[in-house]
Amino acid sequence: MKTSSRRFSKWLVGINVALAWGAIYLGIIYLQASAVVASGLGFIGLIAGAYMGVGHADYRAFIKATAATAFGYAPSGTAGGGDFPLVDTSSQNPEAQ
Repeated sequence: MKTSSRRFSKWLVGINVALAWGAIYLGIIYLQASAVVASGLGFIGLIAGAYMGVGHADYRAFIKATAATAFGYAPSGTAGGGDFPLVDTSSQNPEAQ
């Protein structure tokens, strides 16, 4: 099974962040910082946050799949939406029975 290196998305994030920093730099140089800096920094945060969020979701899916194959089960009925598989709350949910 070929695993993804996420090379395209890394390049896309890197290029967009570099362009945003370039726009911020030019905004400061041409005395337009009030129009560019806040939106540029927000854009950088949005792009980086989206990239890390997708990576976190991919990692959680990988861990869940690994636990399912390694231990022969998929955690369900757990607190935190599967983040804490050692805390079983299925007995507290009457619909689960």
